[in-house]
Amino acid sequence: KQYVQAYLDIVQDAHLGPCVGAQLFGHVHADEFRYLPDAPPGAGPIWLTGAISPVYLCNPSFRLVEYDASTGSILNVKVFYAELKGEQPPMWRFGYDLLSTYPIMLDAVETGAGLSNSAFRNFAVRLYESWERGGAEFDTFALWYKTRFDNDLTCVAQSVAYNSTLSPETKRRYVGSFICAVRVGTYEDFKACAASYGADVGMDEALAAAWPGVDSPEAATLSVRARLRHWTRIALTSERAGLPMICEHVLKALSP
Repeated sequence: KQYVQAYLDIVQDAHLGPCVGAQLFGHVHADEFRYLPDAPPGAGPIWLTGAISPVYLCNPSFRLVEYDASTGSILNVKVFYAELKGEQPPMWRFGYDLLSTYPIMLDAVETGAGLSNSAFRNFAVRLYESWERGGAEFDTFALWYKTRFDNDLTCVAQSVAYNSTLSPETKRRYVGSFICAVRVGTYEDFKACAASYGADVGMDEALAAAWPGVDSPEAATLSVRARLRHWTRIALTSERAGLPMICEHVLKALSP
């Protein structure tokens, strides 16, 4: 907690925050973003890139980031990917670019606000609203979350394009906790936010204690099982036994 707070004290500082043009990470191996809850005007976005390795249950991808060399501000992001098919060599192709795919991002640039922390904070609100109505914006985000590979977000989408049999309550708890996670804060902040959506996201102490070193070949497998454990905390009791069949990507991930 003290490290998170120390970090926030720097990047949300009224004088230091606007000096950070962007924060680019890759730790979660997915096409994600974060936003700072109390950043000053002009603070840059936090963007997380997808994985180049398919071991994280994704198609490999990389990004081309366009930025202003004088300010460091991000102007656009373009994603390139390869859809893996058996033993065929990967064929790299253009996937999407941020401005033409998400109108809220284009609006931010055209109004002069740019791809700032504020734009991504508004994007988080827009994503949840899109999910509620079964909108295309959430579907697009879910499609690229693991680079056109079935994933948790496609499983909880409301639209007919991704129509799983999960209950609306379970989908809301999952999407709500996801939206809570994109807001940078302490673990206590995340738990309180997720609880407002009815989600229990407490840490599994036994699983955490069993976590291998980052270089262990067991890490990817245990990561999948941890995610399944997260699902069982969120799903209705009647849904838990059938989760791997409802969300088929979970079943594939657990297969030897």
